[in-house]
Amino acid sequence: MSVLQALKIAPGMSPATSTSALCLFLCLCFLSGFFLPGFSLAADTAVPGQTGLTDSAVTQSVHRESAHSHPAPLPARTVRVLYWEGGPHEDHQLILRGLAEVLHSKGCLTSAQLPEPVTSSARAMWEWLSDHAADSIVFVRDAFYSCDWSGDRRKSVLKAVETRVAEGDIDLVLGFDTWTAQDALQSSLTIPVLVSSITSLKGTNLEAALAGSADKQVFLVHEQGHLERLTGFFHSLFGFAKAGCVQDISPAGQAMAGLAGLEQAAQRHGFALMRCEADLWSREPGILEERLLACHRELVHKGVEAVFLSISSEPASHMDVQKVLAPLRQAGIPVLSLAGGREVRAGALLGPGKSPRLETGRLLARLLLDYSRGMLPDRRNISFPHALTLSLNMSAAQKAGWEPPVRVLAITEDYVDANGNWHVNGTRP
Repeated sequence: MSVLQALKIAPGMSPATSTSALCLFLCLCFLSGFFLPGFSLAADTAVPGQTGLTDSAVTQSVHRESAHSHPAPLPARTVRVLYWEGGPHEDHQLILRGLAEVLHSKGCLTSAQLPEPVTSSARAMWEWLSDHAADSIVFVRDAFYSCDWSGDRRKSVLKAVETRVAEGDIDLVLGFDTWTAQDALQSSLTIPVLVSSITSLKGTNLEAALAGSADKQVFLVHEQGHLERLTGFFHSLFGFAKAGCVQDISPAGQAMAGLAGLEQAAQRHGFALMRCEADLWSREPGILEERLLACHRELVHKGVEAVFLSISSEPASHMDVQKVLAPLRQAGIPVLSLAGGREVRAGALLGPGKSPRLETGRLLARLLLDYSRGMLPDRRNISFPHALTLSLNMSAAQKAGWEPPVRVLAITEDYVDANGNWHVNGTRP
C-alpha cells in the first residue's frame, strides 16, 4: 500500500479512526514540511509564478521614502497608532496576532502571547498591545474606534477619528474592513491609513474609489486573488454547475459580502450563480435566522449543487448557524464558507484557513516598522501571494458521504473531527 493510499479515509472507517488518521497526517504535513515523493501543492494552491512570502519579500518592493526622509532609512522614531473598524470580526483578531508575532520578534513587544478572545471584539487585544508595547510602536489605548456594524454610527465614528487625529497625538491609523476603507478614502485624514480585512477589491466600487483618490495616504493590504482562488478550488473539488448564495440587498450588505468577486469567479470557472435576495444587514439574530432559512430553502428548491456563505458580520456571529444550515445539510448540499472560522465550526463543510490573515498581520507589522524609519509603501494597493489553506469540518463531510481527498487534507490547518470537536492544528511557517 502506498503512503497516499494509507492516508485516505475510508467511508466505513470509524469516527475515532478517521480523526486519528487526519491528526497524524496533518502533524506529518506541518512538522516535516510535507515532503511526499512526487507530490506538489503548487499547481492547486499557489499563485502562478510565486511560492509565498519571506520576511521581506513583499516589503522590500513596496516602499518609498516619505517626503521628509533622508536617502537612507532614518533611526526608528515613535509611531502612535489608532485602531478603526466597521465592526468586530474574527479576522481582525487573527491579523493582530500576526502583527504581534513580528513586533515581538523585533523587540517592540514584551510578549507575543495575546489573550484568547472572549468575544468577537478586538478591544481586549488592542489594550493588551498598548500595555505590552516596548519600543517605537505605540498602540494608543483609548484610540479604539468601532462602528459596531451600525450604519447609523459610521459618520459619527469617522468624525471622531478625524477629530482625534487633528489633535496631533496620532501618527498612523490601522483600519479594518471595507467600511473603514471606504470612509478613509472620503475622510480629511492626512496621515497614513493601513486598511486590511477587505472582502474583495477587483472590479468593486472600492477599487474605483482608491484609483480616484490619489491625494489620500490610504493603503489597502490584502491577500492576492484570495476569493478567486478559494472559489476556484471549491469548484475543482465538486464540479458544480449551479451554486447558490444569499444576496444581501441592503447597501451595507452589498458592500461587504464580496459578491462581485464571487460573480467574477463564476464567470471564469463556468458555473451559474443562483441568488436569493434578502435584507439582512443589522437585523436581530432571530430575524436574520428566519430570512436565511427561507433563502436556503429557496436555493434547495432551485436545485443548487453547492452554497457559498457570505454573511459574516454582526449580528451574524450571534445567530444559530446550525439551524440556518439545516435545509442545506438535509439536502446533502456542500456548504462552502468564504469566511471560515466559526461558520466551519458550526457546520459548513469547508472554509479558508487562518494563515493568510496571520500573514496580513505580519506584513502590517513590517510596514509599521518601516514607517517608523521614514518609509511608506510605493503603491496603495498592496497585495501579497499566499498558498491556499483550509479549515475542514470532518463531521459534515461524513454526514454528506464525502471523502476529503489528500489535496484537501494537505492544506487543512484547523478542523472539526467526526465527533464535532474543534482542533487548532497550527499554521504554516
